[in-house]
Amino acid sequence: MENVILNRQQVTFDEADHHFEVSAVNDHLLHLLAYAGARPLHPTVPGAVEVEKHADETVASGGSGQAFDAPIVINHDQRVFDRVAAPLSLQLRDYRVRYDTVRQRFAVTGSQADFSFGLPTFADEGWTEVFRTPADAAFFGGGTRNGVVSLADQVIEIANENVWTQGGVTSPVPFFWSTAGFGLLANTFTKGEYDFSNPHHGVRVHHDDPVWDVYLILGKTPQTLIHGYHELTGKPTQLPWASFYPTHLNAYNRDYWVAVTKDSAGAVEVTPGQYYKEYQPVNPESFNTGKRPGTIMVNGLTLVPNVPGSGT
Repeated sequence: MENVILNRQQVTFDEADHHFEVSAVNDHLLHLLAYAGARPLHPTVPGAVEVEKHADETVASGGSGQAFDAPIVINHDQRVFDRVAAPLSLQLRDYRVRYDTVRQRFAVTGSQADFSFGLPTFADEGWTEVFRTPADAAFFGGGTRNGVVSLADQVIEIANENVWTQGGVTSPVPFFWSTAGFGLLANTFTKGEYDFSNPHHGVRVHHDDPVWDVYLILGKTPQTLIHGYHELTGKPTQLPWASFYPTHLNAYNRDYWVAVTKDSAGAVEVTPGQYYKEYQPVNPESFNTGKRPGTIMVNGLTLVPNVPGSGT
């Protein structure tokens, strides 16, 4: 670690041909950035992304020519550190972040935080860093994983796998949080892999990105950690009551809700007195075609039900 500059506005240093910046957004959000060469202007966007179709031609393949369009993080506030000290120690309200020159790791203590992390290592395929937590720490997040809640003992992909069954990834989010008192948001559009399989060896976080751009969220409870994510990326939309009905029907360009009587098998009362049933257009690649009984005609199109029933 060279060229260490301790400033309450921002701490900087150089390590392994990379320039590091450590700053605070507020009293519980830290921004950690490392890059070689020019300072990045926005999160890394991969030039081409392949998405496995699994014989389903209705799925977009990702393609090439992708460009930066909208940010992940919209909160660019900055707060000064309460105290900085040599060789490298930071105080942010209740939290202390201290670099251990022997172990070459940052230890975070204060409030409920109890974890440490090393500087990332860089290779041709991107960066990797390791977090160490108590052995009984639990982990959650990573986006929609179709039925999986706890990430303990798992290796998860931050990538669209187009797998809609148990454990499959369809809406990845580069964010996880832990009962060790922290959460991590990777400010990147690149693919990642988070390895929670061996708590004794730590949590291994990797992204296919030459830039290490992450936000460390500190907090005592799940609510404060998830709120920290909202502070960075924006609050979720507050939807009206009428929007709380069975949605996300596998794919919006493929499944269909049709009005039925309340006696129809599988009918769902969406609004008082209004019943609907899920149907899927006939498609030779559809995983439901031919497996469930009943048909229905809508605007001259034959649909196949996604639930058992006669289609009435």
